Amino acid sequence: MERNITIDALAKRAGVGRSAVGDLEAGRDIRMSTLIKVMRALGVLSNLEAAFPDTLPGGEALNVRGEVRQRAYAKKG
Repeated sequence: MERNITIDALAKRAGVGRSAVGDLEAGRDIRMSTLIKVMRALGVLSNLEAAFPDTLPGGEALNVRGEVRQRAYAKKG
């Protein structure tokens, strides 16, 4: 993501340590709270909110492809 911002400036804006931003940039494990702070500082927190909506499907279970699961049943007769 190109924002023309240094790691130090982003860390200060997000309120996290420089090493945390470096870890995020390098793809290493970080805390979810750190990710949220950095995303908020970059103005992209809405991307995360879109991935995890507040409401879930009304009682419908979804399969791994995001389709509504069909209940298996035996034929009568």
